[in-house]
Amino acid sequence: MKKILALLIALLLVFSFAACKPQTGNTDTTTEAHNHTHTQEETTTANTDATQGNTNIPDTKPQTNDAPDKTDAPSAEVTTAPATQTEYHLYRGVIKGNVYTSSFTGIKFTKPDNWKYLSDEELSLKIGVDTMEMADNIFPTTADRVPAVYDMWATDEKSGINLSVAYENMHVTAAGAMTTDEYMEMLEGAFQNTKGTTLLSKSTVDLSGKMYQKAVFKTETGGTKTQSVYYLRAMGKFMNIILVTAPADTKLPDINKMFG
Repeated sequence: MKKILALLIALLLVFSFAACKPQTGNTDTTTEAHNHTHTQEETTTANTDATQGNTNIPDTKPQTNDAPDKTDAPSAEVTTAPATQTEYHLYRGVIKGNVYTSSFTGIKFTKPDNWKYLSDEELSLKIGVDTMEMADNIFPTTADRVPAVYDMWATDEKSGINLSVAYENMHVTAAGAMTTDEYMEMLEGAFQNTKGTTLLSKSTVDLSGKMYQKAVFKTETGGTKTQSVYYLRAMGKFMNIILVTAPADTKLPDINKMFG
């Protein structure tokens, strides 16, 4: 449970900073990365110091616009049963133009023209992992051994809105799988004990024909107010987490339609 709390706070902190400090190009991305990233070896320290902000930022796995076309792997179906009953092997999503498609989750996301997808190089700087670990052929192995990986990160540099698709390996962070309901309950409990964070709403939504549980939080840290929207879906031992963050006073676009 401590590992999960540390990971959740880490996710919230990195996105809170990104939301309130819009980037202006690759130079700013690099600077932010060096100031606000940790390596996988810091997981143990993060579990103890999570409440002080010393948390581990998980591995990430985005796909760039320049990636060559490839055939997607067979689609995997969501499950609410314990992950030990079904084996899932992660596959990278594919980005072509404005559209991100994941055959693993069965979701499709179309970003607005003024948003950008982070490249593997940008993400490796932002969250402190080796770019080699983002390669398509290494991605499944990386996902099996680390607390969490990112498949995609999109950002609106002007407004500070960030959206990511990530997978948490529950066998690493919780020593066993969780259903979506169990994870949501844990998420609520974790943030109830996090100073300055308030749960605003919960619901079930349809993203690309797949059902996700949604939770909206508001966080105030050091005078900075941030809104965070979690979309959760259990897939075997992995928890698919789609996270949207932005400054609290920023009006979010219709995220559901972006996954249409």
